[in-house]
Amino acid sequence: MSGKFGRIGLLASLFALVVLCSTPAQDIKSTDEGKAADFKGKSYDVKEKERVGVTLTFDSGTKATVSVKGDKKTELLVAVYAGDMVGKDSKAIAQSEKAGQEVSVTFKAEKSGKHTIVFSNAGPGDNKVALKVDIAK
Repeated sequence: MSGKFGRIGLLASLFALVVLCSTPAQDIKSTDEGKAADFKGKSYDVKEKERVGVTLTFDSGTKATVSVKGDKKTELLVAVYAGDMVGKDSKAIAQSEKAGQEVSVTFKAEKSGKHTIVFSNAGPGDNKVALKVDIAK
């Protein structure tokens, strides 16, 4: 019986990934939180099927790990885009491969400038999501 539930979980994760990647990105309103090196993390109330954008400025060559963790067990995803404008033609430079209550991605900023972190809650239900950015030293 556990194999059936495993397949259902896999299907839910794949559905959440499709939702994150296929929803028009221009629907995302991003908040500018300043320099990534100064960002101490922040929590956001995220409704079911909502996407949140947070823009941070990274120095060239900076390697960072972006993590999101929900208080509740919902399907979260995270992606990082170069630039502060995320549109329908934008391509993620890093994105989580599967959905879960806690997900993370690691990337290297190729150029100095703004990068937008987009995370989504596919549900079920609303969630309080903590965003954390760890800069490699």
